[in-house]
Amino acid sequence: MLTFLKGCRKDSILTLSMSILNCKILKKTYFFMTIFFYTDLYLIMNRICIIFLILNIFTVNFMVAQNDTLDILSQDTLAPVQRSGNFNFVLSRSYILNADFQEGVPLVQSETGTSSVGFSLNKNFSKYFALHFQPVFKTLRLSFKNDKNRTFPNDPDTSLFLQKYRIYYLATDLGLRFNIKKDEKNRPKTFLELGFSLGYNIGNSEKKLKFTQEKKIKIKSPTIENLQKIYTGSYLKVNYRWLGLHFNYRFSNIFKKDATYRYDLYDYRKYPSFPRLEVGICLVL
Repeated sequence: MLTFLKGCRKDSILTLSMSILNCKILKKTYFFMTIFFYTDLYLIMNRICIIFLILNIFTVNFMVAQNDTLDILSQDTLAPVQRSGNFNFVLSRSYILNADFQEGVPLVQSETGTSSVGFSLNKNFSKYFALHFQPVFKTLRLSFKNDKNRTFPNDPDTSLFLQKYRIYYLATDLGLRFNIKKDEKNRPKTFLELGFSLGYNIGNSEKKLKFTQEKKIKIKSPTIENLQKIYTGSYLKVNYRWLGLHFNYRFSNIFKKDATYRYDLYDYRKYPSFPRLEVGICLVL
């Protein structure tokens, strides 16, 4: 690729650069990514996610430039590159449905769920069907209230206001997409997608929030014990253009099956179960 570009004229290379920068899909991507991550600020602050986003942007841009280089260099105008829908940025945010799933585990429903960001590769093998492959970075957040009946997480600090677990996965989604309707440029306009997810736990963190008479105190810990390393699940997406409804069902447990945590001095208990079904929105850009 680099050897090919060295033989091109300077004005041709400039045309290529300007065409990619002026691409409409990138403008939409930056706009919606800004809205999405301002609604979920903690994901922006995570350094791993920021690096992953940058790698996604450069990877997809490189693939688009490689496929369309010959067409762009032959044009005299700075026309934007048009994509066929085979490469997309995918952002999703889902929430658990049943926060009172288990007594003694007071989850905050509005703050418990999964955020994910990645890019998808779609291979059409007929007019209506396509194979979907999506590397993705997932963050599962569990947010617990501090009430008197709480048994997990067990923390004797009575001044504790909120406690949060964040669990990070590198995962791959593999599914089948049914293109119900396409637009005039043969891109999916309305589609339904069903598939499976397989991931690996790459890290975690714990944050505690408490209030004193003087100020608010945040305590962070980098380790949560006895987490299940492998993540498995299934998903269903129903999309119209770039916006869709996302259903996610987790097969695997969050914590190891037979592991126990210390509840009291001589009292050890098994880790609780958590809701498996989540519902949210999905942006395909």
